[in-house]
Amino acid sequence: MTTMRWLHSTALAVALLALSTSMARSQSTTDKPATGKLRGVVYDSVRARPLPLATIQLVSATDPSSARELLTDSLGRFSADSLPPGSWIVGATHPWLDSLAVDQLAVSVDVKAKGTTRALVAVPSARALVARVCGERVASDSSGYLHGLVRRANSLGIGTPGTVRVQWLELTLTKERMERSIEGVDVQSTSDGRYVACGVPLGGAVRVRSWTGNDSTGVLDVALAPHGIGRRDLAIGEAQRTTVSIPGETDSSSATSADSQAPMEIEVLRGAGSIQGVIRSVASGSSNQALTNARITVWGTGLEVRSSSNGRFAMSGLPTGSYIVETVAIGYQPVREVVELRPDATVTVETRLERLLMLDTVQVRALRRRAMGPSIAGFEERRQRGFGRFLGPEELDRRVASQASDLFRMMAGVRVVPGFGGDRVLLRGDSRGSCVPTMFLDGMRILDMGGVNSINSYVAPTEIRAVEVYVSGAATPPEFSNGLSTCGSIVIWTGARR
Repeated sequence: MTTMRWLHSTALAVALLALSTSMARSQSTTDKPATGKLRGVVYDSVRARPLPLATIQLVSATDPSSARELLTDSLGRFSADSLPPGSWIVGATHPWLDSLAVDQLAVSVDVKAKGTTRALVAVPSARALVARVCGERVASDSSGYLHGLVRRANSLGIGTPGTVRVQWLELTLTKERMERSIEGVDVQSTSDGRYVACGVPLGGAVRVRSWTGNDSTGVLDVALAPHGIGRRDLAIGEAQRTTVSIPGETDSSSATSADSQAPMEIEVLRGAGSIQGVIRSVASGSSNQALTNARITVWGTGLEVRSSSNGRFAMSGLPTGSYIVETVAIGYQPVREVVELRPDATVTVETRLERLLMLDTVQVRALRRRAMGPSIAGFEERRQRGFGRFLGPEELDRRVASQASDLFRMMAGVRVVPGFGGDRVLLRGDSRGSCVPTMFLDGMRILDMGGVNSINSYVAPTEIRAVEVYVSGAATPPEFSNGLSTCGSIVIWTGARR
């Protein structure tokens, strides 16, 4: 009997213990607040696709210490579980946002208890961004903006105030012709070096230069995306202006090319920068073949080197700051890349050139005057007079040119020399030994061709169907003379060659 009573008491104790544990668990569950889930996506409205690998920050409006950080997946999705219900701030950062001058995207969501809350974090459209940064007028004018950071070449990451000039080629269609002009805008960077240049045309390329005092960058080519928003950070460096003598070019087809063989003095930039690298050919899917005898120049320096048999090159004595390095080789598409030359380090680059698409020769039989068209009907008459040098469609087809200035190389009385904004075309038309010609494009005079903006800013070699060169003011026809200069003129006609 005693044993039985002990068994009953033991069973009762176990049952009471189990009940107590169950009640404790139930009470614990009842006291614990419910949580919710958050599911969302970051969408890029500028490029119309999700934004992968964006950094997401979740911050509770009532408890900032509960912040969380996570990344979006390849489809721009993110998720968070066990969030206390209430108001949350969802912020997103990404390098792509930096390129649009957007510091951070943020939305507010109310997380529900015992459920899933959906959130969409969207990058505004390009037009909305332009309107936000530059105003509605610029956005409605189909324009965009260029922005970035101005700093010193010897001060990494530290911005500095300075002037930024952005220029571009403006095409205006009139009743008679397509007119071209250089337009631009100057802006000042803030005390921490940030700048925004509004009113930049959508797509295409612009030229950028920044300076403060006597220090500056080089002239840079910047390609803008079709949405019209671009970023270019600028490093202002030091440079010394000096005059150097460069050898002349010889036109082997001319018996009167002695003036082209004489040296010419030009103003160039020098400094403590240096660069080295290797040039490779991209052909048949391979990019490992070294390219020999490619021509490498740094705009504004007057320095030019050729790649060796293993494709390598080196240059020193260069100004510091942001500059364009241009690589050209016969049969290849030229490459221009922005490098930042520093006084305390040698920049190393690896450049790949793609082959140009070469078309088979097309035989065309037609009257030359009819082929040239009525807009330049006087071209043949002026060529027959013999007072200038002329390149018609046939001569242009025989010249290998990756850019417009290449058409003037090896032409008697004409010099192609490095300029601050690319190659400059000069004439030996006066006693100084070199002068800037008056330039005409389709009968319209073009200004500032010998300064920052080179001939390559206005026209591509494939657009040119005829060229007239008058190496002195006395030989220039009245319609192509400005009447104030003893230098000659260069006349370019555009259009199809056949």
